[in-house]
Amino acid sequence: MNQNIPNQPVVPATWMEDEIDLREYIAVLVKYWKWIVAAGVLAAVIAFVVSSFLPRTYEASASVIILKSKTEVSFDPKIQTTTEDQLTPKGYQDTLVGLVKAGSVAETVLENQRDILPADVKNAADLLKKVDASSTGDIISITVSDVDPTRAAQLADAWADVYIKYVNQLYGNQTAPLLAEVESQAGDAEQSYKSAQAALENFLKENRIPALQREVAVRQDHAKKLLNDKYNILAQIDSWLDDAKSIRLHVASGGGEGNGGAGDAMAFFMLQRKALADSADVGYQLQLQVSPLDFSDMKVSVGDVDKLIDTLQQRRTEISQDIQLLEKALPETGAPASASSVDTELNSYIAALDAEVAALQSELEAQSAQKRELQQARDLAWSNLTTLQRKQAELQLSGQISDSQVRLAAGALIPDKPVSPKRLLNTAVAGALAFMLAVFAVFAIEYWREGDNSAEPEPTLKPQ
Repeated sequence: MNQNIPNQPVVPATWMEDEIDLREYIAVLVKYWKWIVAAGVLAAVIAFVVSSFLPRTYEASASVIILKSKTEVSFDPKIQTTTEDQLTPKGYQDTLVGLVKAGSVAETVLENQRDILPADVKNAADLLKKVDASSTGDIISITVSDVDPTRAAQLADAWADVYIKYVNQLYGNQTAPLLAEVESQAGDAEQSYKSAQAALENFLKENRIPALQREVAVRQDHAKKLLNDKYNILAQIDSWLDDAKSIRLHVASGGGEGNGGAGDAMAFFMLQRKALADSADVGYQLQLQVSPLDFSDMKVSVGDVDKLIDTLQQRRTEISQDIQLLEKALPETGAPASASSVDTELNSYIAALDAEVAALQSELEAQSAQKRELQQARDLAWSNLTTLQRKQAELQLSGQISDSQVRLAAGALIPDKPVSPKRLLNTAVAGALAFMLAVFAVFAIEYWREGDNSAEPEPTLKPQ
């Protein structure tokens, strides 16, 4: 008989195959729970016991602050020394942190603290294993681990002290190579100055500058004296001309014939005689018109006086030309003397004077130029020497000033609690790991067994 069966949703076969049955896993855990718990407990106990027997390790930290300070010393702006910083702030900080574990620092600490170090620390590499460095902001922490808390604090302080000196010397002692170079250059400059000074002193002993100056002055003074004499003669001639003009005026007013009396004749004769006597050295002759021995009948005419006046005026013109010639020959004007046909003797004298003075001045200029060159070489050598000496003193003072890149921020405290071994943490971790391994193990065993059972042939069902 057919029965009506209600419609039911058909579940795909793939869904039924992909469903995970947690009951099977829970059954496996329940089946082996004693082994799982035993493995976890056993591992925890072993970890606790082992941790209890491990030596306790303490950590002590000293803090160093990055505080860059630099003192600039400058005595002379002519020579300046600059050092460019190529590192960024982060790079600079990382560099300082890296220098904490520098081999030089470890060697120095090993040498200074050898009496307190344990026997297992035999070299710097062993000591470096105890040190760690880290940074927070501008603070660098130097951490030392050791089984002895007091020794850990002592080593941390000693390490910080050596590190601070090492970094400050490394960054601050940049003047030593430059100082050696400047000292060498200063020695060379001193030798150059001494040589230049000796050359100048030898020249001053042997040069002819004072003698040449005196010779030029003598010749110029002689020319000046001659010029002064010419001016005096010119003044005398002017005086004679005035007297002659007075005599002519008196003679012209004495009568209709234009002849003077005995007084005018005698005055004219004396003036003529004086002019003749004073002019004899230059070759001028004044002709007397009457006998100087007979004054009773002596007469003088206007023509005689005019002749004397013309002669004196000619003489005055020649003296004026000589004065102009001498003035041009003198160094104050700087103009060359021109040839004169009036007085060949004076012209020859001036020409010879010009040649002598020119030769003397040429030699004087050569000597003066050599002196200037020697003085300039000496002064330049002295300037270089003093500049280098000031720079040397500047670098020496800079080397004595302590520039700080890092300073101690806080010393290490003696730790009261060890940082290892952590027994509770080790116990918990060991138990948890053992528990998980045990779970994986039992699932693996169960999976293996199921694989063996599936390989057996299935029983055949007989039809009823």
